[in-house]
Amino acid sequence: MDTLKLLVESNPCAVNAQDNDGETPLHYAAHSYGRLTSTYKGAFQYLLENGVDASIQNHEGRTPFQFLCDRYDDGIPLDAATMSLLYTEREDLSHGDANGNTSLHKMASQWDRVEAVKFLLDRAADVGIKNLKGNTALHEAAIGRFIPGYVPPEKLRSEFDGMMKVLLEAGGDGAVNVKNTAGRMARETFEDLWIKKEHIPYVTEKIRILVVDLGAEVDRKARFIL
Repeated sequence: MDTLKLLVESNPCAVNAQDNDGETPLHYAAHSYGRLTSTYKGAFQYLLENGVDASIQNHEGRTPFQFLCDRYDDGIPLDAATMSLLYTEREDLSHGDANGNTSLHKMASQWDRVEAVKFLLDRAADVGIKNLKGNTALHEAAIGRFIPGYVPPEKLRSEFDGMMKVLLEAGGDGAVNVKNTAGRMARETFEDLWIKKEHIPYVTEKIRILVVDLGAEVDRKARFIL
């Protein structure tokens, strides 16, 4: 922080300087968040107080906020307060990376990021957007990203329950029946990975009923109407 302050004080205009990739100091700070959480959160605040523009995009059209949402499986919580620091009203939550993954796709795949997902949904992030594989946020949540054995089953159950409930509430009952480019529904992905492979310790009966049985019932009704 001392070095950052010295640089800003010596050249205040540098806070919005962009490198060859179009990235500002805030992009770098957001990308590094999680390694030294308190330090980088302080860096966000300091840069914002000194005129940094959080809406500046790099040459790929990506903002510091999107960099913040890129982080995978580092075990560091991403809370709404931190996200609020970098979020601006000009943020395009439908913007995907090279694989078509939006910030919601990335956060949904990490079951401990329910608060982050709620933050995005509260700002009208679209659960139905598909990545290049045709996966929605529900597909990504059904797949999940974690290290087996690293997190206790009871904690995973709680996190998975929370994530699926939030996404299903936002997407509606039929959201689990949306097909990806391989023709697979989110509920089929869920069944293949967590039911048929008998990873029962990670799945509660309530969520099994909600995702599998309810999804199948919605699908049957739709076929009947057609």
